[in-house]
Amino acid sequence: MKKLNKGSISSRVSRFLLKYRTTPHPTTGKSLDMLLCRRKLKTHPDLLQPDESAKVRRAQTTQKLWHDTHSKGREFSIGDTVFAYNFRSGVRWLNGIVIVNEGSSFIIKLLDGCTIRRHADHLRKSVLDFSADIKLNSHSGSEIVSSDIPFIPTITQIGVPKKITDSIIPKSSDLGN
Repeated sequence: MKKLNKGSISSRVSRFLLKYRTTPHPTTGKSLDMLLCRRKLKTHPDLLQPDESAKVRRAQTTQKLWHDTHSKGREFSIGDTVFAYNFRSGVRWLNGIVIVNEGSSFIIKLLDGCTIRRHADHLRKSVLDFSADIKLNSHSGSEIVSSDIPFIPTITQIGVPKKITDSIIPKSSDLGN
């Protein structure tokens, strides 16, 4: 109390009690504020120390940004053409179309008519369209109508000319001669 000579007697007693209650006890190793209030009372030295939660938030934000730049998008919807990883012997990636979405797992209808279940980690998007080659008639008792799946025409269905000259230079029969 001798060192606390500034202020009124009530303010000196308050400061003394604050220091007393925030000092760890030699026997328990815990301060009275932790034992009585179950929290640490804020003191002037606590205010001088940097806020740990801000440091943690910065680290988490940096970690999320790093993860997001290196992660692969794994969003598939019904009707998407995909390559499914083949765990059996033979070709490593099988062509198929998503017919059922079960969260992170998908049911895939393959070109040969078989259906397989694959996690999104074992699927890759395909830019090829082979939905016309896959017969979508049924899966485990529930009917899947091919009209439910979006139609993307293949090159053979569009009718691309075999030669560029066929579409540019008209034939003599087309000119009316």
